[in-house]
Amino acid sequence: FMRWMGGMPVDRARPNGLIEAMVEVFARPGPVWLAITPEGTRTRVKGFKSGFYRIALSAGVPILPAVFNYDERALILLPLVIPHPDVERGVAEMEALFRAHGARRR
Repeated sequence: FMRWMGGMPVDRARPNGLIEAMVEVFARPGPVWLAITPEGTRTRVKGFKSGFYRIALSAGVPILPAVFNYDERALILLPLVIPHPDVERGVAEMEALFRAHGARRR
């Protein structure tokens, strides 16, 4: 089903070249939507990984943060984020943005 919908499988054990592959996908004509699930869905994590941010920065596309607010039982689409060159700072800002909008585990 996911492949039929245009999904691209990712081997989490060997993600080498994933960012470059996604940048190539964004360079093709036509619309592209990339959905990345939240960090920590399988195990507890200390912070976000930076791949999503580096993909957006390298492809020159904005990030549309979508938050599942468990307190209000709502899906919230936040304003677009235009990535800036400081990846570490940008990822930290994204973490703070999600934390401020009702993350399930704080």
